[in-house]
Amino acid sequence: LMFGPDICGPGTKKVHVIFNYKGKNLLIKKDIRCKDDVYTHLYTLIVR
Repeated sequence: LMFGPDICGPGTKKVHVIFNYKGKNLLIKKDIRCKDDVYTHLYTLIVR
């Protein structure tokens, strides 16, 4: 499981959600943007 924001330069500001299942990385289909400012942000992942 990989979960969290990825702010890597001016072009990449997204939240990653990646599950590893049987050796394959499964990414979510929804594009979630994260904020890039001076504040701290809390991200919560709920798996059902």
